[in-house]
Amino acid sequence: MFTLDNLGTGIQTLILGMLVVFLALAIIWLVVALVGMAFKKKDASAKDVPAATPADDVPIVLADTQITAASDRAGELAAVIAAAICAYENKPIGSFRVVSFKKR
Repeated sequence: MFTLDNLGTGIQTLILGMLVVFLALAIIWLVVALVGMAFKKKDASAKDVPAATPADDVPIVLADTQITAASDRAGELAAVIAAAICAYENKPIGSFRVVSFKKR
């Protein structure tokens, strides 16, 4: 039968159950955070390296002209193209690397 005494007992049980659940979740969260800190790789040299941008992962192919080592002007051409791209994109020289040139 429904009485006010039963309602009070139900509310107390509800509050106690929720308290136990949230306390257990907080303990699990703390354990996971501590394990994450314990296994985190610590590398002093990684702090000196700037974070990679999506453009760093993609090789840049500037033209479809194959440049060989026999060409005297190959290095000059690559330097001129790299400088032009740096000037156009307003980035410092050396912010990317020329990967290849392929002739069409």
